[in-house]
Amino acid sequence: MVLSSTVGRFVGRPSGRLLAGLALSTAGLLLLAADEPRVPAAGQDQPQAQAPRAATPAVLLRVPLPLVGTADTQIIGATKHALEKMEAGGERPILVLDFDSPLKHTGVGSDFERALKLARHLSSREASAAKTVAFIPQALKGHAVLVAMACEEIIMAPAAARSPPKSRSACSTSRSKC
Repeated sequence: MVLSSTVGRFVGRPSGRLLAGLALSTAGLLLLAADEPRVPAAGQDQPQAQAPRAATPAVLLRVPLPLVGTADTQIIGATKHALEKMEAGGERPILVLDFDSPLKHTGVGSDFERALKLARHLSSREASAAKTVAFIPQALKGHAVLVAMACEEIIMAPAAARSPPKSRSACSTSRSKC
């Protein structure tokens, strides 16, 4: 850096401190001037101000883990309701599926049919009206992974870890609870 080496040579002298201060002040003023917006000269077109962008509509849907009972139909109903409420046109809305469990379940024990039904809905033409994002704050295991994989985007917290798949011999053949 040219400025720091030039200033370094003069700092030891009595008048060098004054010169160093002036050089640093000048450099600071030049940096400030570079950030100033430029004013067009007379006769030039004025730049048009950009209209502020409207916020993209988003809805947070909590996915109860493990997926059992009517959890799939509740989430499907919530996605349909959210899409109906969001404005048509404009930016594509975002549906964020939060796989956080208050009891720290990882999704093990999720019913395969429920997870598959929800995954198919999220990848359907109807749900494609919104961008689907899976938020995984902790490890996600079992059939609940199908739902996350059906989303367009997956966001994992650092604490989340992918589990290695179990072998077929470790899972029961009928109504598996892997």
